Amino acid sequence: DSVGDAPLRGASPDVAMTEDEKIAMKLLSSFWNAYVNLPDFDSHDHQQVLQSVHAIQGVMAVRVARRVNPEIWR
Repeated sequence: DSVGDAPLRGASPDVAMTEDEKIAMKLLSSFWNAYVNLPDFDSHDHQQVLQSVHAIQGVMAVRVARRVNPEIWR
């Protein structure tokens, strides 16, 4: 799996996603893949769901950032 597996040179171990975070992101990806295959496509609904998925991705990224630099990402 490629989600969060690539280490950064010189980075602390806290830079990586936890296993639970990786699972959550994989579930989010599975949700998106299932959603886009639903019938009765509505472009407004699609845009709202897409924005929500991006918001969740941002929250997950900030979780890692807070571990790396807690003094910045409060």
